[in-house]
Amino acid sequence: MITAENFRERKRAYFLEKRKEKRALEKAKRKAKRAAIREAGGVPPPKKSRKNLISESKCKQRIAIDLAYEKLMTEKQIIGTITQLSFCYAANRRAANPTQLTFVNFTRATRALFQSNKNRSSWDVIFDERPLCEAYKREEIVYLTADSENVLKTLDPSKVYVIGGLLDHNSLKGLCLDVATKERVAHARLPIDDYVLTINQVFEILLRYTENHSWKDAFDEVIPKRRLAEEGDKGEGEDRSGGGNEDDLETGNIRETAKEAGEGKSLLEDPEQGDTLKNIETTDTDEMRGSKRALSDGEAAVEAE
Repeated sequence: MITAENFRERKRAYFLEKRKEKRALEKAKRKAKRAAIREAGGVPPPKKSRKNLISESKCKQRIAIDLAYEKLMTEKQIIGTITQLSFCYAANRRAANPTQLTFVNFTRATRALFQSNKNRSSWDVIFDERPLCEAYKREEIVYLTADSENVLKTLDPSKVYVIGGLLDHNSLKGLCLDVATKERVAHARLPIDDYVLTINQVFEILLRYTENHSWKDAFDEVIPKRRLAEEGDKGEGEDRSGGGNEDDLETGNIRETAKEAGEGKSLLEDPEQGDTLKNIETTDTDEMRGSKRALSDGEAAVEAE
């Protein structure tokens, strides 16, 4: 009799074998292609360069994403947050001089779901389990929140700029400002109004600013012009410059960005990925199904480089 456990093991073994065969075939094709170019008297393109490491980066600007809000989110929303973290990582990895990206309050359900994909352990990110004010000195912290009256004019290399790791700021207006006030740390908002921004968009704006020192250029590069026009036509909205709703993800870029993050296949194609979800308490089976759908949309198993 085939049990569910045996079936999972066999499926896992089959998956690993097929992945191994596929990678071997792709490697052979690349090798043959390079050999053919040499025989024709050409020069093969250089092999893929290694990613830019934050430890070697000339940019020492610290940006932290505070993951202290998981109790206010459903499992599906936590997974959506992790998806946005992957976009932050992908953008930072592509940068010539990546920022010192840190995930603070990296514990409990968020960590368990994040680590359900073992390949993420290779991410060039600083993981810190400590609360924000233990990870950094209070005088160093600037908490980004759309509800602050303080407009961020420039980035100070001696400061750490914190993005609230909350997927839907719209439903919890003022929360990040309350946290900053309670923790007695400085707070500010991006110099932009009336736009709903996702966690990764806020991060990318900060990243672009470290490169060109122009808020206008950073906004123009990160926020799609189509959205700028749409938001302008509405003439209303809320500046959620500490993060946004999961529906604001640009779905057309999901697969490309996930690939840049080192993730190229759906997590659901790896039968081992679902095991972690079972270890986290949930009472809503429909929500669990929704969580898995979110995984298939925005997350993928890492392809070996």
